[in-house]
Amino acid sequence: MRKICIVTSTRADYGLLYWLMKGVQLADEYELQLIVTGMHLSEKFGDTWKQIEEDSFEISKKVSLGNLLDSKKSVIAQISIGVEKFFDAYEELTPDLVVILGDRYEMLAAAQSALFAGIPIAHLCGGEVTEGAFDDIVRNSITKMSTYHFVSTDESRKRVIQMGERPECVFTAGAPGLENIRKLDLISKAEMESKLNFKFKKKNVLITYHPVTAANEDATKALIEALDDYNDCGQIITLPNSDPGYDKIIQQFKKYAATRDNVFLTTSLGSLNYLSVMKVCNIVIGNSSSGITEAPFMGTPTLNIGVRQKGRLQARSVINVNAEKLAIKAGIEKALLMSPESSSLYGDGFSTQKILESLKELNFDVKKGFYDI
Repeated sequence: MRKICIVTSTRADYGLLYWLMKGVQLADEYELQLIVTGMHLSEKFGDTWKQIEEDSFEISKKVSLGNLLDSKKSVIAQISIGVEKFFDAYEELTPDLVVILGDRYEMLAAAQSALFAGIPIAHLCGGEVTEGAFDDIVRNSITKMSTYHFVSTDESRKRVIQMGERPECVFTAGAPGLENIRKLDLISKAEMESKLNFKFKKKNVLITYHPVTAANEDATKALIEALDDYNDCGQIITLPNSDPGYDKIIQQFKKYAATRDNVFLTTSLGSLNYLSVMKVCNIVIGNSSSGITEAPFMGTPTLNIGVRQKGRLQARSVINVNAEKLAIKAGIEKALLMSPESSSLYGDGFSTQKILESLKELNFDVKKGFYDI
């Protein structure tokens, strides 16, 4: 039985990895190993490791990266701590394959440790472009350390091959987050009101705004000033991830929400609640990748602010605006007039099946080499 070790560090990547974790867990030919790290282990970010256990997954190892302070130096410290701790975890678990998703800085440490431990890496969601975040470079670095690649689009597959990865090791599986929309039994508007203790309005928006790490851009003040003109609109705000700059954003949103009964503020909704709210809302606002992948698949228009997602393949339902109040307000008005339109640019929502079928055919002992076009 081959041991598949999946690494998760945030509420976001856990939501994307859930069905793959479940598929590996139920497969007779695999043993699921689960390493939980990063924001999952932080009380400040909701102690979301508890949700993983509630979902009936056994956590094999918790890799703490120390105090998640809001600074670039803290990121360096976390990566440094992580390289050693991930290596120790791999030595104890002896996995046959490590699965890493995306572009978080914690995953850079997880990938480096697997590389030097001699364990092949399967990388999910490589080959994408996000010019407004240092995630872009992290993602490409993980691609070069990985042996197998499960990408979201054919365009991403071409980029990964262009980086010298062998075509027979690069598979187009689709965006894993779409599977939640296919498989989760989304909660009704009335049930969500009861669960969140929040009364939705006639018009509602879902907001997630993260730090922009590769550019001098912070649209939080402009976004709040724009939202302040929509007091008759229900506003559900999920707080940002732990990238440098998060604390200032959190404090501004907390101050904004404190005196408004039309605003619901939360650290984490979890995948089911998040997608259920997305279904209820008229617009997804911010700079999260969920506005680029999940929202268009569901048919909810997106107002994408600033440069964080610049370069990523986008559906017609995505409106891009500058990080300025008037541009954001104009974008909101335009999005409110849009009709729901589903897009399948990022696949059909059955990525787990494609990944598991491909894994069955893989020889985990294959040595990496450079594929010269």
